[in-house]
Amino acid sequence: MCRSRDLLSVAKQLSVAYSTLERWYYQLAPQRLAQPKEHEAPEVVCLDEFALQKGHKYGVNLMDAQTGHIWQVTEGRSREQVRNALQQWPFRKAPHVVVTDLAPGMAETVRQVWKHTLVVADKFHVIQLFSKALEATRKRTHARGTHRRGRHEQRLLHTIPDKLKPEELQELKIWLAEDPHLERLYFALQDIRTVYAVETQEAGEEALQKWIVDHLYSPTPAVRSIAKTIVQWQEPIQHYFSFRVTNAKIEGTHNKVKVIKRRAYGYRNLERFKIRIRLECKPAT
Repeated sequence: MCRSRDLLSVAKQLSVAYSTLERWYYQLAPQRLAQPKEHEAPEVVCLDEFALQKGHKYGVNLMDAQTGHIWQVTEGRSREQVRNALQQWPFRKAPHVVVTDLAPGMAETVRQVWKHTLVVADKFHVIQLFSKALEATRKRTHARGTHRRGRHEQRLLHTIPDKLKPEELQELKIWLAEDPHLERLYFALQDIRTVYAVETQEAGEEALQKWIVDHLYSPTPAVRSIAKTIVQWQEPIQHYFSFRVTNAKIEGTHNKVKVIKRRAYGYRNLERFKIRIRLECKPAT
């Protein structure tokens, strides 16, 4: 009855004191958590941070990329805290692959603690580099019109061209022709999407190297900056073509975590919050 519901509403339904139901729940809930000894160690793990208290406290989730089950929730996101989290991994065997965002501290800490684990740079965080740069350029050069117009421009820039109508493509073409920097940034994004679309590891590595050669010395500063970041992360980005894994599952789970937190109007007891996260997000299989 308490699953996906706040304890107060369940207590009212059962005509039980809230404090009594709370005590019962958190006595029994830990017994329902999946136990590592009953499952095989995940080969691929998603690692990402999330807000325990937005703007104040953050935590790190470690998720099985195959099942979507969160095996570990720890507080903090500093290098030392992430290192401690990895050292407390509940399985004896370290994962073969870890998917992370582009935060240098995450990747470096994974390599320090799990020396034989490969790091994959999350595809969507790479695309996000372009999305943020496009939006910054758009606001700087097209800070005019209504909010509705701004949303329309955003959609034209960020939508895959194949999904735009012919008249929208023509409008975008005219718009980009007026702004060379925005045009170069836009086509650099389409080129990286083409890189990610290749089907084999060898072709992916070749396409990525070609993208770097084509854009590293671009006349547009934003493109050069992104290209330098991609050079720094070249090996973890290339690992994507071998394993084809992203942090999409854990990003989706973080939306569920927000719902759990909002439903309870926040958690003062972080251990109880961790129990709720592990119980209510995807079960281990």
